[in-house]
Parts: sequence; C-alpha cells; structure tokens
Amino acid sequence: MKRRVLGVAGHAIAAGSYGWIVCHGICEAKGDGSVAQGEAIVSHTSGQVDTMGTNEEPSIIGMALENDGSAGDLFTIYLDL
Repeated sequence: MKRRVLGVAGHAIAAGSYGWIVCHGICEAKGDGSVAQGEAIVSHTSGQVDTMGTNEEPSIIGMALENDGSAGDLFTIYLDL
C-alpha cells in the first residue's frame, strides 16, 4: 500500500476532536533539526519533516521558509500537496 501525506494540522488537535488540516499554503511543522531555509522538505516516519534526500524528489511536500532549529521545534513552511 502506498502512503502519502494529505496535510498538516493547522493547530494542536486533541484526540477525538476536529480541526483544520492545511494542504496548500503557509503553516508550521515540526522539523528534525536539520532543515535550512529554502530547502525542499519531505515527510519523515517520525511525524516531522526532513530535508529532501537523494532520489526523494517525488516525495517533496513543500519548502522551508526558515531554519527549523532543534528537533521537534515548530518552524514555518510552504506546503504544496
């Protein structure tokens, strides 16, 4: 089964609750601590985003609009799903 990212939560959503999911535009995501501004980003199995690696071009979900700081920090991205 092929899995793909459908969006990023626009805010913290409690279990059993409803919320907005962003699939196109500017939002915040959790980084893995290695993303620099302007880099293409892909999703990671940890639930965070990571810098695009070799042969991951088909998996690009957007672009980092700022550095991500430390692992788990929120940072601004442009999401284009």
